[in-house]
Amino acid sequence: MNDRRQKTEWRKIGHASAVIGLLLLFMVGCGGPSYRFYKATWFGKLKPGLSREAVKELVGEPAEINRRQMSPEELREVWVYHLKDLNPQNHLYPSLRMIVFSNGTMVALDPHDPYSSQLSPAASPSVEAAK
Repeated sequence: MNDRRQKTEWRKIGHASAVIGLLLLFMVGCGGPSYRFYKATWFGKLKPGLSREAVKELVGEPAEINRRQMSPEELREVWVYHLKDLNPQNHLYPSLRMIVFSNGTMVALDPHDPYSSQLSPAASPSVEAAK
C-alpha cells in the first residue's frame, strides 16, 4: 500500500513539473525584445546641428538611449534605432543606426566610435555650418 501511495505522489510531482516547465517555456517564448523598427529612408533627412526634438519628429523615439558624461561640460547621448531591411535574408538581423548628440545637439549619424572626442560640437565643422 505504501508503494502505491509513493508512486501516486511521484506522478503528481511529475505532472506538476511538466506543467510548470511548459508555462516557463511559453513565458520565455513570448518575452523576446520588443524593438521598434524604423524605415531606413527616414534617416536621410538627418543632419548635424539638429536638436533632440527635431530628430524625434523626423525618425521617432529610439529603441534605447545611452548616456556618457564626456567631460564636466559635455554630456554625450547615443540613440540606437533598429531598422528592418527589405531584404528577406536579413529579416532576423535588423540593422542598427546610431545618432550621436552632444549636449542635446546632433553631431553624427552612424559614427565608427560614438564616444570619439572628434565628435564634440566644437571639433565638428559640419555642425557649425549647419547652424
